[in-house]
Amino acid sequence: MSRYIKIVLQVVIAFLVFSILRAYISDYILILILVSSVLVYILYKYKRSVNCMHYLEAECDVFKYLEFVDEKLKDKDQSKYLLYLSYGNLFNGDFNNIESNLNQIDTKKFKITERLMFEEIKLKLLYNNKDIEGYETKLEEIIKSDLNKTYNNFNTLQILRAPLLLLKEEYRELIDLMFEMIPKQRQSYRVMELEYYLSVAYVALGKDEDAIAVLELVTKRDFKIDHVVKGQTLLDKLNLS
Repeated sequence: MSRYIKIVLQVVIAFLVFSILRAYISDYILILILVSSVLVYILYKYKRSVNCMHYLEAECDVFKYLEFVDEKLKDKDQSKYLLYLSYGNLFNGDFNNIESNLNQIDTKKFKITERLMFEEIKLKLLYNNKDIEGYETKLEEIIKSDLNKTYNNFNTLQILRAPLLLLKEEYRELIDLMFEMIPKQRQSYRVMELEYYLSVAYVALGKDEDAIAVLELVTKRDFKIDHVVKGQTLLDKLNLS
C-alpha cells in the first residue's frame, strides 16, 4: 500500500510543479524539461540495472548477482571478475574456491569500494575458519589503513565487528550492536546478514522466542542468500525443540 501512496504523491507533486512552472515558462521549454527528466530517469534505471551489486543490495538475490557477474565481467577484467565472484560466493555459502581466487587478484586498479570488498572477503574467510586471532589482527590492520575513513563512512567497520563478537561469544554486546546497526542499513543483504547474527546471539543466550521472532522476519521474505537459508534451518530446529 505504501508503494502506491508514494506513486500518487509523486504524481501530485509533479503536477503541482508543472502547473507552477507553466505560469513562468513557455510550453516549449516545459516540454524540453519533461523530455530531459524522462531521459535522466531512464538512464538512471539503466545504470542501476547494469550494476551487479543491485541484485544483492536491492533484490537480495545472489543467483541473479552471480549470473550477472558471469555475463558481464568474466571475459573482461579477471581481477574484478574474481573479486565480484568471490563476494557473491560469500553470500551463497560457497567458500570452496574463494581463497584460491583471492590469490589471483591484483587490487592495483580497484576503486575504494572494491578494495573494501576485497578486505571483507578476507575477514569472512577467517570467520568461516573460526580464526579469532586472525580476524582480530586483520580488522586492526584495516582500522590502521587508509581505508579506515571509508569504512567509518559506510558503518562497515561496525558491521565487520559482528562476526568477531560471535566468534568470541560476546553475545550481549553483539545484540546491542545489532540494534544499533540494523536500522541504519538500506541494503537488503546486509539486513539479512545482521538479523541472522542477532538470532544466533539470542539462541546462545537461551532467548529462543526472541530468536524465532527475528528468524520469522528473515525467512518470510523471498530473498535468496545463504543467511536466509541458514536462518530457515535454525528456525526449523527451534520449532522442533
